[in-house]
Amino acid sequence: MNNITDFQLRILLNAKCAEVAISGALFFAFVFFVLCFEAQETDTWPVRFRKLGTPFNASLIAIILSTFGAYLTQVVLLSNQFTAAEVAIGQTFTILFASTFEFASIQYAWKRGEIVVDQTIPKASLAMKLLIKISPFIFYFDVLLEFAQIYSNSPVLQMFAYVSEIIAPTVLVIFDSVLLYAFINFLRVLQRSVAISVDDSRLKIVSFYGIFANVTMFVAIIFASVGGSIFPNSWIFLYDGFSLEFDLIIALILLRQKLALYWNKKNIIRQQEMNLERQLGKDTLLQVRKLRESDRKKNFKNETVLF
Repeated sequence: MNNITDFQLRILLNAKCAEVAISGALFFAFVFFVLCFEAQETDTWPVRFRKLGTPFNASLIAIILSTFGAYLTQVVLLSNQFTAAEVAIGQTFTILFASTFEFASIQYAWKRGEIVVDQTIPKASLAMKLLIKISPFIFYFDVLLEFAQIYSNSPVLQMFAYVSEIIAPTVLVIFDSVLLYAFINFLRVLQRSVAISVDDSRLKIVSFYGIFANVTMFVAIIFASVGGSIFPNSWIFLYDGFSLEFDLIIALILLRQKLALYWNKKNIIRQQEMNLERQLGKDTLLQVRKLRESDRKKNFKNETVLF
């Protein structure tokens, strides 16, 4: 980080401490939401904790914790005096958390948006799936190079690091561009539809918040690329210190999407039960609820988890 005054350091440190607190609170709030709301109808706590390991929830947890880890690393670096080698190690961990955020973000975005892409631009679906498969190498190769450069400063490593710094953002831009186009197209088609199905209502929420998340990612990439030239030299620390702030914004958008999908599902179930009660009567509805609950628990226990 560039040399900064004590006043600027205090601004940065206070901001980073606040971000650590916010991202940490988000993690605990998300875990509480999953255990006490999303999985509240399950019988036992061990089964509830399994809900944290579903693909969607595990990706969101990785997004939140990587944001927390990056901010915490920056707080440690700002709070103490370290040697150049120790600072390099700390910065490498920051890159590790940033890479984890990017990897988890596209995994989550694809899980949510795959159906939309299949419906709107099916020809791009195969290429996107291939991109997802090679994404760990794309995003974590830069981390390996950073670790290697701590012990060796060879021109070859520097060249690979430079190329890697170009490839990862390029992949993100391509990925987000396809998703953004698919989301906008889906909402445009849906706007002309006479009736909206249950699946369409869910995909509408996915597309709406997906647009905000993708646009924020674009802004983050642009800021990381040219932000250093925007600020005057005396305030360049703002670029150095706040280049990861967009990660927290994206995490908040995705959590808001999660809540919107949850309430949408609840409203659909409530509406279906009201219709059934009018058609079948209250007693029959209670029997239907018991059968539905039994099937739901059986399906949940067989649900695929990441750990």
